[in-house]
Amino acid sequence: MPDTASSNLLPVKRLTVGLTNLCNLDCDYCLRVAETEHLDFDLLSDALEQARDYGVMAVTYTGGEAILHPRFRDVIRRTAALGLSYSFVTNGWHFPKIAPTLVETKNALYRVFFSLDGATEEAHDAVRGQGVFRKVMAAMALCRFHGFPFGVNMTVTKRSVASIEAIAVLSARLGADVVQLMHMLPTSEAYDRKLSLTPDERRAAEREALAVNAILKIQVQFAAGSSMPAPGTPCVSLSGETVNLDCRGRLTLCCTLSDFRNAVGEGDIVADLRTTSFREACERVHRLALTQRERRNAALAEGQLDAEFPCHFCTRTFDKAAWQTPALVQLGRATTSSLFPATARL
Repeated sequence: MPDTASSNLLPVKRLTVGLTNLCNLDCDYCLRVAETEHLDFDLLSDALEQARDYGVMAVTYTGGEAILHPRFRDVIRRTAALGLSYSFVTNGWHFPKIAPTLVETKNALYRVFFSLDGATEEAHDAVRGQGVFRKVMAAMALCRFHGFPFGVNMTVTKRSVASIEAIAVLSARLGADVVQLMHMLPTSEAYDRKLSLTPDERRAAEREALAVNAILKIQVQFAAGSSMPAPGTPCVSLSGETVNLDCRGRLTLCCTLSDFRNAVGEGDIVADLRTTSFREACERVHRLALTQRERRNAALAEGQLDAEFPCHFCTRTFDKAAWQTPALVQLGRATTSSLFPATARL
Protein backbone atom coordinates (compact mmCIF):
# COMPACT_ATOMS: atom_id res chain seq x y z
CA MET A 1 0.00 0.00 0.00
CA PRO A 2 1.20 3.55 -0.74
CA ASP A 3 2.18 5.86 2.08
CA THR A 4 -0.31 8.72 1.88
CA ALA A 5 -0.07 9.93 5.46
CA SER A 6 2.17 12.84 4.58
CA SER A 7 -0.48 14.35 2.28
CA ASN A 8 -3.44 13.36 4.48
CA LEU A 9 -5.10 11.68 1.50
CA LEU A 10 -6.99 8.41 1.44
CA PRO A 11 -5.44 5.45 -0.37
CA VAL A 12 -6.85 4.69 -3.81
CA LYS A 13 -9.79 2.33 -3.41
CA ARG A 14 -11.55 2.60 -6.76
CA LEU A 15 -10.49 2.94 -10.36
CA THR A 16 -12.84 4.39 -12.96
CA VAL A 17 -12.07 3.38 -16.53
CA GLY A 18 -13.29 5.02 -19.72
CA LEU A 19 -13.29 1.92 -21.88
CA THR A 20 -14.33 3.68 -25.08
CA ASN A 21 -15.64 7.02 -26.31
CA LEU A 22 -17.84 5.28 -28.88
CA CYS A 23 -21.59 5.41 -28.25
CA ASN A 24 -24.63 4.33 -30.23
CA LEU A 25 -26.61 7.33 -28.94
CA ASP A 26 -26.04 11.08 -29.24
CA CYS A 27 -27.36 12.87 -26.15
CA ASP A 28 -27.05 16.63 -26.54
CA TYR A 29 -25.70 17.28 -23.03
CA CYS A 30 -23.08 14.48 -23.12
CA LEU A 31 -19.65 15.42 -21.76
CA ARG A 32 -17.69 13.07 -23.96
CA VAL A 33 -15.91 13.51 -27.27
CA ALA A 34 -17.77 11.24 -29.69
CA GLU A 35 -15.10 9.14 -31.43
CA THR A 36 -14.14 5.47 -31.82
CA GLU A 37 -11.22 5.14 -29.43
CA HIS A 38 -11.08 1.89 -27.44
CA LEU A 39 -8.78 1.26 -24.48
CA ASP A 40 -6.15 -1.36 -25.36
CA PHE A 41 -7.07 -4.58 -23.57
CA ASP A 42 -3.49 -5.65 -22.75
CA LEU A 43 -2.72 -2.22 -21.27
CA LEU A 44 -5.91 -2.40 -19.20
CA SER A 45 -5.13 -5.92 -18.01
CA ASP A 46 -1.72 -4.84 -16.78
CA ALA A 47 -3.13 -1.69 -15.19
CA LEU A 48 -5.77 -3.69 -13.33
CA GLU A 49 -3.13 -6.00 -11.89
CA GLN A 50 -0.99 -3.06 -10.79
CA ALA A 51 -4.05 -1.33 -9.36
CA ARG A 52 -5.01 -4.39 -7.34
CA ASP A 53 -1.49 -4.69 -5.95
CA TYR A 54 -1.61 -0.98 -5.06
CA GLY A 55 -4.78 -1.46 -3.01
CA VAL A 56 -7.62 -0.83 -5.46
CA MET A 57 -10.63 -3.02 -4.67
CA ALA A 58 -13.24 -1.95 -7.23
CA VAL A 59 -13.48 -0.78 -10.85
CA THR A 60 -16.23 1.21 -12.56
CA TYR A 61 -16.37 1.10 -16.36
CA THR A 62 -17.79 4.03 -18.31
CA GLY A 63 -17.83 5.33 -21.87
CA GLY A 64 -19.14 6.32 -24.34
CA GLU A 65 -21.12 3.15 -24.08
CA ALA A 66 -18.89 0.74 -22.17
CA ILE A 67 -20.51 -2.37 -23.66
CA LEU A 68 -19.37 -1.28 -27.14
CA HIS A 69 -15.74 -1.98 -26.26
CA PRO A 70 -14.92 -4.91 -28.59
CA ARG A 71 -13.59 -6.99 -25.68
CA PHE A 72 -16.03 -5.99 -22.98
CA ARG A 73 -16.67 -9.62 -21.99
CA ASP A 74 -12.94 -10.23 -21.59
CA VAL A 75 -12.66 -7.01 -19.58
CA ILE A 76 -15.16 -8.06 -16.92
CA ARG A 77 -13.82 -11.63 -16.85
CA ARG A 78 -10.29 -10.31 -16.26
CA THR A 79 -11.57 -7.93 -13.58
CA ALA A 80 -13.34 -10.75 -11.75
CA ALA A 81 -10.34 -13.10 -12.10
CA LEU A 82 -8.14 -10.53 -10.34
CA GLY A 83 -10.51 -10.49 -7.38
CA LEU A 84 -11.81 -6.99 -8.10
CA SER A 85 -15.46 -6.03 -7.93
CA TYR A 86 -16.85 -4.17 -10.94
CA SER A 87 -19.70 -1.92 -11.97
CA PHE A 88 -20.48 -0.18 -15.24
CA VAL A 89 -22.68 2.52 -16.73
CA THR A 90 -24.85 1.72 -19.75
CA ASN A 91 -27.74 3.10 -21.78
CA GLY A 92 -29.22 -0.42 -21.85
CA TRP A 93 -29.45 -0.82 -25.62
CA HIS A 94 -26.98 -3.72 -25.92
CA PHE A 95 -27.44 -5.09 -22.42
CA PRO A 96 -29.00 -8.47 -23.35
CA LYS A 97 -25.86 -9.39 -25.31
CA ILE A 98 -23.64 -9.34 -22.26
CA ALA A 99 -26.08 -10.70 -19.66
CA PRO A 100 -24.67 -14.26 -19.87
CA THR A 101 -21.18 -12.98 -19.02
CA LEU A 102 -22.63 -11.05 -16.09
CA VAL A 103 -24.14 -14.29 -14.84
CA GLU A 104 -20.72 -15.91 -15.16
CA THR A 105 -19.05 -13.12 -13.12
CA LYS A 106 -21.98 -12.34 -10.84
CA ASN A 107 -19.98 -12.71 -7.63
CA ALA A 108 -17.79 -9.81 -8.72
CA LEU A 109 -20.62 -7.60 -10.01
CA TYR A 110 -21.22 -4.67 -7.67
CA ARG A 111 -23.86 -2.82 -9.67
CA VAL A 112 -25.10 -1.95 -13.16
CA PHE A 113 -25.96 1.74 -13.59
CA PHE A 114 -28.56 2.65 -16.21
CA SER A 115 -28.81 6.20 -17.55
CA LEU A 116 -32.29 7.75 -17.55
CA ASP A 117 -33.40 11.19 -18.69
CA GLY A 118 -37.05 10.98 -17.73
CA ALA A 119 -39.64 8.85 -16.01
CA THR A 120 -41.71 8.43 -19.18
CA GLU A 121 -41.02 7.07 -22.63
CA GLU A 122 -41.72 10.46 -24.17
CA ALA A 123 -39.30 12.35 -21.91
CA HIS A 124 -36.45 9.82 -22.12
CA ASP A 125 -36.69 9.26 -25.87
CA ALA A 126 -36.84 13.01 -26.54
CA VAL A 127 -33.20 13.11 -25.41
CA ARG A 128 -31.91 9.69 -26.47
CA GLY A 129 -33.94 8.67 -29.50
CA GLN A 130 -36.98 6.58 -30.31
CA GLY A 131 -37.14 3.15 -28.70
CA VAL A 132 -34.41 3.72 -26.09
CA PHE A 133 -36.77 3.86 -23.11
CA ARG A 134 -38.20 0.43 -23.91
CA LYS A 135 -34.69 -0.95 -24.29
CA VAL A 136 -33.59 0.28 -20.88
CA MET A 137 -36.81 -0.92 -19.22
CA ALA A 138 -36.20 -4.39 -20.70
CA ALA A 139 -32.59 -4.30 -19.47
CA MET A 140 -33.72 -3.48 -15.93
CA ALA A 141 -36.24 -6.31 -16.05
CA LEU A 142 -33.43 -8.64 -17.10
CA CYS A 143 -31.38 -7.46 -14.12
CA ARG A 144 -34.25 -8.22 -11.79
CA PHE A 145 -34.70 -11.67 -13.33
CA HIS A 146 -31.03 -12.57 -12.82
CA GLY A 147 -30.67 -10.83 -9.47
CA PHE A 148 -28.13 -8.28 -10.71
CA PRO A 149 -27.96 -5.22 -8.44
CA PHE A 150 -28.67 -2.08 -10.43
CA GLY A 151 -29.16 1.64 -10.04
CA VAL A 152 -30.18 4.66 -12.09
CA ASN A 153 -28.09 7.67 -13.11
CA MET A 154 -29.68 10.95 -14.15
CA THR A 155 -28.06 14.19 -15.24
CA VAL A 156 -30.13 17.06 -13.88
CA THR A 157 -30.97 19.68 -16.49
CA LYS A 158 -33.75 22.21 -16.98
CA ARG A 159 -35.66 19.44 -18.78
CA SER A 160 -35.32 16.79 -16.09
CA VAL A 161 -35.16 18.66 -12.77
CA ALA A 162 -38.91 18.44 -12.20
CA SER A 163 -38.83 14.64 -12.53
CA ILE A 164 -36.49 13.77 -9.63
CA GLU A 165 -39.29 12.29 -7.54
CA ALA A 166 -40.88 10.51 -10.52
CA ILE A 167 -37.53 8.99 -11.51
CA ALA A 168 -36.99 7.77 -7.95
CA VAL A 169 -40.47 6.21 -7.72
CA LEU A 170 -40.09 4.51 -11.11
CA SER A 171 -36.62 3.23 -10.21
CA ALA A 172 -37.86 1.81 -6.91
CA ARG A 173 -40.76 0.04 -8.60
CA LEU A 174 -38.39 -1.48 -11.15
CA GLY A 175 -36.13 -2.87 -8.43
CA ALA A 176 -33.22 -0.40 -8.44
CA ASP A 177 -31.50 0.25 -5.13
CA VAL A 178 -30.08 3.71 -5.78
CA VAL A 179 -30.68 6.82 -7.89
CA GLN A 180 -27.55 8.89 -8.52
CA LEU A 181 -27.97 12.45 -9.70
CA MET A 182 -25.43 14.83 -11.18
CA HIS A 183 -25.69 18.48 -12.13
CA MET A 184 -25.17 19.04 -15.83
CA LEU A 185 -21.77 20.40 -16.85
CA PRO A 186 -22.06 22.42 -20.05
CA THR A 187 -19.90 21.63 -23.05
CA SER A 188 -20.63 24.91 -24.83
CA GLU A 189 -22.03 28.33 -24.11
CA ALA A 190 -25.17 27.44 -26.07
CA TYR A 191 -25.89 24.34 -23.99
CA ASP A 192 -25.10 26.27 -20.83
CA ARG A 193 -27.87 28.75 -21.67
CA LYS A 194 -30.26 26.04 -22.86
CA LEU A 195 -29.95 23.36 -20.18
CA SER A 196 -27.94 24.45 -17.13
CA LEU A 197 -29.60 25.23 -13.82
CA THR A 198 -28.74 28.39 -11.96
CA PRO A 199 -26.94 27.98 -8.61
CA ASP A 200 -30.23 28.57 -6.76
CA GLU A 201 -31.96 25.96 -8.93
CA ARG A 202 -29.16 23.47 -8.24
CA ARG A 203 -29.55 23.95 -4.50
CA ALA A 204 -33.31 23.49 -4.85
CA ALA A 205 -32.76 20.25 -6.77
CA GLU A 206 -30.48 19.00 -4.02
CA ARG A 207 -33.13 19.77 -1.39
CA GLU A 208 -35.68 17.89 -3.49
CA ALA A 209 -33.38 14.86 -3.66
CA LEU A 210 -32.93 14.94 0.12
CA ALA A 211 -36.70 15.12 0.63
CA VAL A 212 -37.36 12.21 -1.73
CA ASN A 213 -34.59 10.19 -0.12
CA ALA A 214 -36.23 10.69 3.28
CA ILE A 215 -39.59 9.46 2.01
CA LEU A 216 -38.68 6.47 -0.16
CA LYS A 217 -36.81 3.31 0.74
CA ILE A 218 -34.56 3.69 -2.31
CA GLN A 219 -31.42 5.82 -1.87
CA VAL A 220 -31.60 9.11 -3.79
CA GLN A 221 -28.43 11.20 -3.82
CA PHE A 222 -26.26 13.60 -5.76
CA ALA A 223 -23.27 11.43 -6.59
CA ALA A 224 -20.90 14.27 -7.44
CA GLY A 225 -20.77 18.00 -7.86
CA SER A 226 -23.37 18.99 -5.29
CA SER A 227 -22.98 22.24 -3.39
CA MET A 228 -20.26 22.41 -0.73
CA PRO A 229 -19.72 26.00 0.40
CA ALA A 230 -17.21 25.02 3.11
CA PRO A 231 -13.50 24.27 2.61
CA GLY A 232 -12.42 20.65 2.62
CA THR A 233 -12.53 17.55 0.44
CA PRO A 234 -15.68 17.62 -1.69
CA CYS A 235 -15.36 14.36 -3.65
CA VAL A 236 -13.57 11.02 -3.96
CA SER A 237 -11.32 12.36 -6.71
CA LEU A 238 -9.96 15.23 -4.64
CA SER A 239 -9.52 12.93 -1.64
CA GLY A 240 -7.34 10.60 -3.72
CA GLU A 241 -9.76 7.72 -3.11
CA THR A 242 -10.61 7.32 -6.80
CA VAL A 243 -8.48 7.79 -9.93
CA ASN A 244 -9.45 7.55 -13.58
CA LEU A 245 -7.98 5.76 -16.59
CA ASP A 246 -9.10 7.15 -19.93
CA CYS A 247 -9.65 5.29 -23.18
CA ARG A 248 -6.19 6.36 -24.41
CA GLY A 249 -4.40 4.70 -21.50
CA ARG A 250 -3.74 7.87 -19.48
CA LEU A 251 -4.31 8.23 -15.75
CA THR A 252 -6.32 11.34 -14.94
CA LEU A 253 -7.67 13.08 -11.89
CA CYS A 254 -11.39 12.53 -12.53
CA CYS A 255 -13.70 10.69 -14.92
CA THR A 256 -15.91 13.78 -15.23
CA LEU A 257 -13.04 15.84 -16.66
CA SER A 258 -11.84 13.06 -18.97
CA ASP A 259 -12.51 13.39 -22.72
CA PHE A 260 -14.57 16.51 -22.02
CA ARG A 261 -16.23 17.74 -25.22
CA ASN A 262 -14.84 21.05 -26.55
CA ALA A 263 -12.21 21.21 -23.79
CA VAL A 264 -8.99 23.17 -24.27
CA GLY A 265 -6.82 22.00 -21.39
CA GLU A 266 -5.52 18.59 -20.32
CA GLY A 267 -4.05 19.57 -16.97
CA ASP A 268 -6.02 16.77 -15.29
CA ILE A 269 -3.95 14.15 -17.17
CA VAL A 270 -0.96 13.07 -15.09
CA ALA A 271 0.64 10.09 -16.84
CA ASP A 272 0.52 7.64 -19.73
CA LEU A 273 0.44 4.11 -18.31
CA ARG A 274 2.37 2.86 -21.31
CA THR A 275 5.44 4.53 -19.86
CA THR A 276 4.58 5.14 -16.20
CA SER A 277 3.75 2.70 -13.42
CA PHE A 278 0.35 2.83 -11.78
CA ARG A 279 1.99 3.63 -8.44
CA GLU A 280 3.93 6.61 -9.79
CA ALA A 281 0.88 7.89 -11.65
CA CYS A 282 -1.23 7.68 -8.47
CA GLU A 283 1.36 9.66 -6.57
CA ARG A 284 1.05 12.38 -9.21
CA VAL A 285 -2.74 12.29 -8.92
CA HIS A 286 -2.46 12.70 -5.15
CA ARG A 287 -0.28 15.80 -5.53
CA LEU A 288 -2.61 17.29 -8.13
CA ALA A 289 -5.69 16.51 -6.00
CA LEU A 290 -4.13 18.24 -3.01
CA THR A 291 -3.29 21.30 -5.13
CA GLN A 292 -6.84 21.44 -6.49
CA ARG A 293 -8.30 21.19 -3.00
CA GLU A 294 -6.14 24.12 -1.88
CA ARG A 295 -7.10 26.04 -5.01
CA ARG A 296 -10.81 25.58 -4.32
CA ASN A 297 -10.40 26.52 -0.67
CA ALA A 298 -8.66 29.73 -1.74
CA ALA A 299 -11.44 30.49 -4.25
CA LEU A 300 -14.06 29.98 -1.53
CA ALA A 301 -12.18 32.38 0.76
CA GLU A 302 -12.17 34.96 -2.05
CA GLY A 303 -15.92 34.56 -2.52
CA GLN A 304 -15.78 33.05 -6.01
CA LEU A 305 -19.33 31.82 -6.58
CA ASP A 306 -18.59 28.73 -8.66
CA ALA A 307 -16.23 27.29 -6.03
CA GLU A 308 -19.30 26.12 -4.09
CA PHE A 309 -19.97 23.53 -6.80
CA PRO A 310 -16.81 21.41 -7.09
CA CYS A 311 -17.42 19.88 -10.53
CA HIS A 312 -18.18 23.26 -12.06
CA PHE A 313 -15.09 24.72 -10.41
CA CYS A 314 -12.85 21.93 -11.74
CA THR A 315 -14.18 22.16 -15.30
CA ARG A 316 -13.26 25.84 -15.33
CA THR A 317 -9.87 25.64 -13.67
CA PHE A 318 -8.79 22.75 -15.91
CA ASP A 319 -9.79 24.60 -19.10
CA LYS A 320 -12.76 22.35 -19.88
CA ALA A 321 -15.14 25.27 -20.33
CA ALA A 322 -12.89 27.82 -21.96
CA TRP A 323 -15.66 30.36 -22.62
CA GLN A 324 -16.14 30.85 -18.87
CA THR A 325 -14.13 33.09 -16.50
CA PRO A 326 -10.73 33.65 -18.17
CA ALA A 327 -9.07 34.43 -14.82
CA LEU A 328 -9.87 30.99 -13.45
CA VAL A 329 -8.72 29.36 -16.66
CA GLN A 330 -5.36 31.07 -16.38
CA LEU A 331 -5.04 30.05 -12.74
CA GLY A 332 -5.67 26.44 -13.69
CA ARG A 333 -3.03 26.53 -16.40
CA ALA A 334 -0.38 28.14 -14.25
CA THR A 335 -0.80 25.92 -11.19
CA THR A 336 -1.05 22.66 -13.10
CA SER A 337 1.85 23.45 -15.39
CA SER A 338 4.13 24.26 -12.49
CA LEU A 339 3.39 20.88 -10.91
CA PHE A 340 3.64 18.75 -14.02
CA PRO A 341 5.44 20.14 -17.08
CA ALA A 342 4.11 18.81 -20.38
CA THR A 343 7.05 16.47 -20.81
CA ALA A 344 6.42 14.90 -17.42
CA ARG A 345 2.67 14.45 -17.72
CA LEU A 346 2.67 12.26 -20.83
